[in-house]
Amino acid sequence: MLKRCAMTKAGQAYKKKLLKYLTAPDWKKALAPQFEEPYFNELCDKLAQEEKAGPIFPPIEHIFEPFNFTPIDSVKVIILGQGTSNIYFLFFFEITIIFFLFC
Repeated sequence: MLKRCAMTKAGQAYKKKLLKYLTAPDWKKALAPQFEEPYFNELCDKLAQEEKAGPIFPPIEHIFEPFNFTPIDSVKVIILGQGTSNIYFLFFFEITIIFFLFC
């Protein structure tokens, strides 16, 4: 059994704000169990700290954008990757690739 970790208040606020931008009901249902996992809570804590230090990229309102525009039943492959220092550019570049793959 995985250990549940306590989130900071900043992490909880960031998580609430982040999940507000996932508007696709099919993806919300599919990803809901992941949002309760310790790794996701730790990620929200870390992102909340990073946000205090300065802007993070992609902006929070764009993180779930590919999911909101792509119905889950049309997805065949999900490409996960880690960008370089120009993450905002790579994020949108990867969205373009994903949309070509799935549409």
